[in-house]
Amino acid sequence: MKEMMSIVCSNCGNLINPSKKEQTFIRECAQKGMRLAIINCPNCPLGKIDPVVVMDPNSATKTEPELPSYRCPVARCHGFVSYIDTDGKPYWGCGECGCFWRDKKNLFKEVTAIIKKYTYRKHSYKREKGKWLPNPLSNEPTGYEGLVEEEPSGLTNEYMRG
Repeated sequence: MKEMMSIVCSNCGNLINPSKKEQTFIRECAQKGMRLAIINCPNCPLGKIDPVVVMDPNSATKTEPELPSYRCPVARCHGFVSYIDTDGKPYWGCGECGCFWRDKKNLFKEVTAIIKKYTYRKHSYKREKGKWLPNPLSNEPTGYEGLVEEEPSGLTNEYMRG
């Protein structure tokens, strides 16, 4: 008999006991090497969608889950963007603001734009061979998330960014 998994909502901090279907989904994400699965939190108002970080299934020695690769390049969002491939139509998505990109080059265009607009954002990324790569969170300036929260909102009614 498989043990019931419990997770903590990244929004409200309450314990979630995922349904059997959600547990299967989380395990499948881990088996595919995905680092992020998104499920609904029953404790949050309006069933807010919150990210659940999934550990790398090939590393039984890890005690901390890996964070998604990229900081979200949407103004006023300090969430993380991960590659999602669950329904045959892969995309890059942010579990914090809900924005997504069908094409990585469009994600990179937004990374370039946010760095030009807010220079402190450059510490979240590094440029290598014409592509953006994530920098460790330790490279971000003290108070990074507070700086991001002071930006004017970059959200529109359209969450598909490109």
